[in-house]
Amino acid sequence: MFRQPSFREGVSQLLGLQPDIADAYRILNSAGIFPNVQDALPLNLGSFQTQILAQGYKLVDPGDAAKAFQQKLPDTPLYLVNEDFLKLYIEYAKKDKAGNKITDGVLNFVPPWAGE
Repeated sequence: MFRQPSFREGVSQLLGLQPDIADAYRILNSAGIFPNVQDALPLNLGSFQTQILAQGYKLVDPGDAAKAFQQKLPDTPLYLVNEDFLKLYIEYAKKDKAGNKITDGVLNFVPPWAGE
């Protein structure tokens, strides 16, 4: 989700506020097709930039165009229903049967052009 996107003539990078991501679960709390802003997760892009191209855009690290973007997802559960009698929630971390975390949940964005 790109908030306040802008561009400048001669600059091939999309400008604006830090972008957010919302998976299908986060969109469930919304009345529309876009997630509520408070439900979206900020993307910590680091060296990655959103490059504007004739075909649209690419999320790319200028130092390594084939590099995959990765970001750790929150450890806290995302509650879809949180009532005393019923709780429905999403956890991104992989856990064993006892509820102990094995690995973090990670967002992986592998650019489709990485194999080019």
